[in-house]
Amino acid sequence: MDKNKKKIIWFVGGASALLLLLLVLPKLINLAPIKQKILANVSRTVGGDVVCQQIDLSLFPRPYVKIYQGRLSIPEKITGNVRSLEVYLKIWPLFKGQFRFSHIRVEAPDFKIDFPEQLEKREDTREQIPFEVMIKETLAPISASLRTITSDPL
Repeated sequence: MDKNKKKIIWFVGGASALLLLLLVLPKLINLAPIKQKILANVSRTVGGDVVCQQIDLSLFPRPYVKIYQGRLSIPEKITGNVRSLEVYLKIWPLFKGQFRFSHIRVEAPDFKIDFPEQLEKREDTREQIPFEVMIKETLAPISASLRTITSDPL
């Protein structure tokens, strides 16, 4: 057997072993502590309470986290539920120990946003405030805290 065939066989064998490892490894490792750490980190970062019924972690074909029956409660800001939330991660930042979102998919969101008193005071002065401005002012702190999740390793 010549050297090129041996290299190809080793490459295919190594790639197959890696693929098998990526598929089987999450089933063999106890992911409960990692899941609890994710929830604790997100709750601390957003300054509220994040709970869910189940979390699925997957590395293949793309790294993602799926949360089932999630509930978010940030006092005096926002409360709500989602049927499911999928967070897909970018692959290359994971090699640096960073978490960057590729995209997020939310199924059946149901949220209540509590607008701050500053916006209520503006109503007394009869000043018209665009809805987009009210949303931005209310959700800006939450958005800023979510950005820190993407840069902080678990």
